[in-house]
Amino acid sequence: MTQNNSLFKFPKSIPNDIEGFMAYYPWKFPGIVLEYEKSAEKYHLHPEEFRKFSFAFKKELNIGVRRMKKKYESDRNHSLEFLVELDEKISKLYCYRFWIINYLFCDGPLHTFYVDKIREYVRKVGVAPGVELETEEAYLKEMERNLLQGDYADVYLMNALAGIKVMDILENYREVKEDFKFLKKAVSEKNNQKTYKLIDKIVARAEKNKETNHLAKSLINNLLLVLNQVKMRKNRFPLYTKIIHDIEFYEQNKELKRKHRKIKREIKKIFELAKEKLSAKEYSEFKTCSLMSSELSESKDTLGETDLVLLPFWFDVLYEIQEKLPCSKKHKKDLVKGVGSIFYSLVWYLPPELKAKVFTPDESPFELKKF
Repeated sequence: MTQNNSLFKFPKSIPNDIEGFMAYYPWKFPGIVLEYEKSAEKYHLHPEEFRKFSFAFKKELNIGVRRMKKKYESDRNHSLEFLVELDEKISKLYCYRFWIINYLFCDGPLHTFYVDKIREYVRKVGVAPGVELETEEAYLKEMERNLLQGDYADVYLMNALAGIKVMDILENYREVKEDFKFLKKAVSEKNNQKTYKLIDKIVARAEKNKETNHLAKSLINNLLLVLNQVKMRKNRFPLYTKIIHDIEFYEQNKELKRKHRKIKREIKKIFELAKEKLSAKEYSEFKTCSLMSSELSESKDTLGETDLVLLPFWFDVLYEIQEKLPCSKKHKKDLVKGVGSIFYSLVWYLPPELKAKVFTPDESPFELKKF
């Protein structure tokens, strides 16, 4: 595939960079520039290899977060120096193992390149025979939308599909069928007290019978993620929210499922048509760009799952830094605006030696063992 080598250059700006990390990370962690450029050139036409690359980063991101969180929670008597040092480590891990994928790859020039190529090839493929000339443009736009959306089930769609599964199980799980009927009525009446009691009763029965009843086991398996959140948070609210949402949005979720199936069929038709109309080389390029676009979408979701643990932890550190700043309460109020606050707000009130630390480049290579 012909492309300009500038495609692999570290971008000057990227959209959705709310924290403005483009103004800090290339200077704070200079190694990220070469890391990105080498990775972009290496993986930009290899979807399967990029997938492995992305999942390896997610694994290291999770390991690093768990280690730092454990160290932070093992001793609550933190000095300001310790907290600034910890924020530096979190930021470095975030830069090298999250920001590089979710921003530089997924929102940067490579993403734009794949989108442009998909649009270019859609025009070459054209529409199927029988489409009227006056509606051809609308068909082409629809083809573009389907390919850019892809057949990847994102987190929202996966939750919708899981919600349908839970509802279908409850409809057929004989031992809780009557309680499920009352539960739907309680949800429609916004009777939270009754709703929560019924959910607790249904889930407790399924937990008790999961070894002997395949529907009970299937229900618990489909609720496993949220039940783990309940244990972690010591709060049953995530479970209540999940099941209430599944009941209230059952019809909408089924419609999402139908649309997803339709998109998969349409994408299959597009590639069948492309195989007929494009040369072997063009077809290969078209398919690669579509697959890479889909891989970027999935990577953004899978790495984003770490936010559920990383962001609360990071904000705890930042708020504690704010509290320990050697300045008046008036000045330290509301300094934490986002995860990059150390660079653009907190730093102004740090003592000189820590201020210098924040704005001193870290040129050491990324090593997971240091987290």
